[in-house]
Amino acid sequence: MSMLFRVIIVVLVLAAAYALFEIYRFTAMNYAVRSTQTEFVTQGPAKSDVVMVEFLDYNCGFCRELHPSITDFLDMRPDVRYIARPIAVLGEDSAKIARIALAAGLQDKFWDMHNAFLSAGAAQIDDKFIRETAMLYDIDYDRLIADADGPAVTKIFEDNVKDAENAAIYSTPTVVINRVFVMGSMDRMPTAADFIRVIDSQK
Repeated sequence: MSMLFRVIIVVLVLAAAYALFEIYRFTAMNYAVRSTQTEFVTQGPAKSDVVMVEFLDYNCGFCRELHPSITDFLDMRPDVRYIARPIAVLGEDSAKIARIALAAGLQDKFWDMHNAFLSAGAAQIDDKFIRETAMLYDIDYDRLIADADGPAVTKIFEDNVKDAENAAIYSTPTVVINRVFVMGSMDRMPTAADFIRVIDSQK
């Protein structure tokens, strides 16, 4: 066996090993993105062929801008499983608000708080906003604040942050549809039609 042939064999083996590693890494990353065990942050069929995951920050103006497109898309495609994963890329205030939204989920009011925060427009989500939203949706405010710092919410929030980091997600909004990352830009957020095109491209 010539030296050149041996070198070619070694290169092919290394290339195959690297390809297997990348497949494993991508599979693990894709699992991490959708691995939440928190049912109240999901909507749509549990066994859907299409899973949309959104990592978001409630203080992020782009997340608020994207929200109507996601709502329109989910109205058009009720067969899609959607998972909201609040994180904080804009500091401690964002972490507090994310925890508040998750705490609302312990009272079966996550989606009410989630939609209220993302529909806030240019409004600041301060204590007054949170109190008024809690009153509007019959949420126990004192329990909400206590639960926001409790162990159940802490675990959900920290899992979101960890999974985002494992998937190299450091900005919001980041949307993943099955295995495809759908990114917007400062000039244009994705539309419902864009999401549908992503699904069609995977068939």
